[in-house]
Order: sequence, then structure tokens, then C-alpha cells
Amino acid sequence: MKRPTIKDVAKLAKVSVATVSRALNDPETVKEETRKIVLEAVDELGYDPDPVAQALRSNKVKSIAIIVPNITNAIMAEMTRGAHEELADNGYNTVLFNSDDDFQQEVHYCQILQNTMVDGAIFVTGSGETPPVENISNDLAVCLINREIEDDKVDQVLADEKEGLQLLCYHLHKLGHDKIAFITGLATTTATQRKIAGYKEFIEEAGLKFKENYIISGHWTMNGAYMAMKELLGTEDKPTAVIVGTDTMALGALSAVRDNGLSVPEDIAVTGFDNAPGGEYYHPPLTTLKYPNYEMGQLAARAILNRLKNPQIAKKSIKLPLDITVRKSCGFRLDFAGKNNR
Repeated sequence: MKRPTIKDVAKLAKVSVATVSRALNDPETVKEETRKIVLEAVDELGYDPDPVAQALRSNKVKSIAIIVPNITNAIMAEMTRGAHEELADNGYNTVLFNSDDDFQQEVHYCQILQNTMVDGAIFVTGSGETPPVENISNDLAVCLINREIEDDKVDQVLADEKEGLQLLCYHLHKLGHDKIAFITGLATTTATQRKIAGYKEFIEEAGLKFKENYIISGHWTMNGAYMAMKELLGTEDKPTAVIVGTDTMALGALSAVRDNGLSVPEDIAVTGFDNAPGGEYYHPPLTTLKYPNYEMGQLAARAILNRLKNPQIAKKSIKLPLDITVRKSCGFRLDFAGKNNR
């Protein structure tokens, strides 16, 4: 059977092809009565518009780009899944770009997206500075997850990581620790900068002595965190507790503790940060933060959809609170008197 065409719809509805196109693609430009007649003709004929042709006519393809630094990272995968499922529920496809933790690749993607048939872009966190999304925000709906920018057209979904870092510090301090170190990701990221600010603020408010060598980068990798922990354990005044910037990095830190003949939490307490899947199966189970990864992806998708409906709406910046998941890697309140590392 011959597939119905837009001309067939126009003939049955007794209107022009242009009117059918407007009724389907820009319904606000035709009278409601006319649109109803066109839709009845569409239903009767079983007309299914060619999506590619529609895209070429309307410059809309109902596709959203999702840019992630590492598609194998469980946290980023969960955020991506939240965004993808929310968009799919609203009739949008997703196109995935992986930057492989390369900032220059993200810059390149910003250039590509200017000439790609997508309606919007979600940048899922990142291991470097924020790419130049202002170059595409005039033409596309853009939302950042755990990144910040001043552009009034770019929406943001953030976890309150500064407060989250302070919650972990408070938890460790309450357990008796006053020598708390922090293994960070790359210092160039706004996420790391927020965490460092929270760390320094807590140290000052708690009346503890700030030590510059207690902040050390693990470069977002297990090996980087392993080397960072080895360095911390080799200091003369080594810490009694260490916060690690991600749960994945914490695996490297825990391994370094064991390789130094020490135990967690008996000799040193260790926390993660982002509630990666499987943290409860670490040895010992890892204290971390309750991170709403899936929800953050959902909220980013909703921000994109809202901006597509109304490109002039005010910038939305959503900040989600974090809470602690307490497990055995920090132990319980201890008496550290007489310990060599005190």
C-alpha cells in the first residue's frame, strides 16, 4: 500500500499543503477549527510524517546531546540514565558524546553541536573547567550538571558539594579526628574548588590547624588516589582520617593503606564522596554521601524541556542537599591517645 503523503492529507482536508505543515509543526499559526480538520485527515489516512523531512523544515529533531567525560564512570552513567529516561518519556531521543576526560574534546563538541541537528545539550559534570557553552546557548537549550557558568541562558543542576564536604568533616571530627586530609580531583574544576572551600571553612570554624599538604590531588583516578594516599602516609604528621573525592578513587586509597601495613578504620579512617554503586561491598564498606545521581539527570532533562518550550525563561539553578551514608570505613568514636600518628 502506498504511504500517505502530506499532499494526500491536504486534499482530504481541503486545505493547502502549507496549511497542513503549519497545523502539524506550528499549530499556533492556524485556527483551531482548521487544525482539527487537518488532524482528522491525518488520523483517517494514517499519515506518518517523515521525521527527517520534518526536521529539515522546522529545524527541530527532538534530539538532545548528552556529553559525558567518561561513559564507564558509574556516577555519570546514572546521571545520563536519569536524563535519557526523562527525555524519552517526553518524546525526545538522546545522542551521547564521550570526551574521555579531555577538555579540548569538549571544546570541540561545542563547535560540532553548532552544526548538528540537536535541540539541546546536557553536559554531565566534568574533569576540567567548563567548556564554552555560551557559544551554543543562543541556538540550543543547554543545562550543566555540577558545573557553573554566568550565562543567563544556561541552566544548572548542582549538588551542594561544599556542604557535603563539611558534613563528612563534621562526622570525622565527631569521631575524634582532628587531622583530616582531603584527596581531591583536579583543582581546575569548579566542583573541586567548592569542596576545597568547604574543607577550609570547616577547619577554620572547628579551630583545627590547616595544613596545606593535607590537600592533595588524586587526578580523578584510582592510581592517582593510591599515590596521593601513599604520600599522605609518608608525612611526618600523617592524618588520622582522609576524605577521598570520589568513591572510585577511594578504592585506590584503601589499597595504599593496606600496602603500607595499616588497617581501615583502625589506623586511619577513609570516606568516599559520591555514592557510587557497590560502595557497601568495599572492604571495609565505605562511608560516603547520598548523591542523587539519577535525580540530577532527570532535573537537567526537565530544565532542557522547559527551555525548549520557552527560550526566554529565567535561568534555573537547582542545588540539591547531600546527606551521609555511614558505613564501617570510619569506625566508631575512638580514643587516639598514645597512637603514633597523634
